[in-house]
Amino acid sequence: MARAWLPTVMGGVACAALFVMMTVAVVDVIGRSVFGKPIGPASELIELAMVVTIFLVYPIVSRKGMHICIDLLDSITPDPLRRAQHVLGALLGAAVFVAVAWRIGFLATDAWSSGEVTGILGLPLAYVYGFISLMSVVTTLAFLLTLPQAFAPGEFVHPSLPIDEVPE
Repeated sequence: MARAWLPTVMGGVACAALFVMMTVAVVDVIGRSVFGKPIGPASELIELAMVVTIFLVYPIVSRKGMHICIDLLDSITPDPLRRAQHVLGALLGAAVFVAVAWRIGFLATDAWSSGEVTGILGLPLAYVYGFISLMSVVTTLAFLLTLPQAFAPGEFVHPSLPIDEVPE
């Protein structure tokens, strides 16, 4: 598959952002506690790394159907109802992320026109909001791409694997 590398790259960048978040937090705590010199922009760097981590992982989780779900009744739920649950869940998830993209898109436009920047580093907030909005659109598409599974012939199998069956 030509796009199989995309989730790997997105996951890799999210891992790097998580590593940056962790490293900045540890160095800031050590600097603050041991040397009395915290990293000035530490909280802002952590916030930005958190945005990158979260919004890069949402599409991956959505596409693979790896959301938290409770399957207590799956064994007794009829196949058509499980298919309907899947469709409803995918459409609801897509709707939520369309709303996020739409509202944050307005914030990006406002931030761009006003030249709004982050408090410490002075980074343009339009880029941060634009990233969130773009990745929310990608997450919406990821939810919608799971819909054909509900209409596939044969018994419906949820797109995710139980945690103990995920290949290592």
